[in-house]
Amino acid sequence: MTWIIHGDRGSGSLIVEAMLAEAGAPVQLIDHALESNAQRDPAYLAINPMGQLPALITPGGQLITESAACVIHVAESFPEARLAPPPGHEERAKFLRWLITIAANVYPCVSRWDYPERFTTDPTGAEAVKQAARQEADRHWQMVIDQLRPDPWCLSGFSALDLQVAVMSRWMGGPERRREKFPALDLHAAHVLARPAIAEVFARHYAEA
Repeated sequence: MTWIIHGDRGSGSLIVEAMLAEAGAPVQLIDHALESNAQRDPAYLAINPMGQLPALITPGGQLITESAACVIHVAESFPEARLAPPPGHEERAKFLRWLITIAANVYPCVSRWDYPERFTTDPTGAEAVKQAARQEADRHWQMVIDQLRPDPWCLSGFSALDLQVAVMSRWMGGPERRREKFPALDLHAAHVLARPAIAEVFARHYAEA
């Protein structure tokens, strides 16, 4: 049974794609180029009116949007893959807390960084919006390092939370800036990329992977 992922290379759809690769599930990938704002084309807006990636369609035809919701659903669909602590597990609350914290706080920073003109009515203010977004994202990433201490994993073992951190910490300046400013996150990403199924997905998204 095939899962359909609407996404783009280097976008948040990578997280869902890598989870399904870890689970050994077949996927169909439908790319919408963010560089050309294809996520705002009417055809895609008919799927997700928010105009955001990813959008996931389950084998049963259910539509799921919002990256954290996609992560939770995929993890619960493949419990044998151990992509998340199951309900009742002592680390379940920690997993949910940080999955949502990062999605709710870092994703908006990325949007303001990528599209600063959408967040100001002053055409001269776009650069200030962009720089403020980077500072805010840096603050959240430092919080992740201080409280989760991802070495090698954010929890006691690998989970989709590690994928989220490894993917999203590439944004807001790219891997070079991460290596310079947050070496702990760079080391963590190396652990994630050591998993063969995930490395293959990263290689499709990022040439240097």
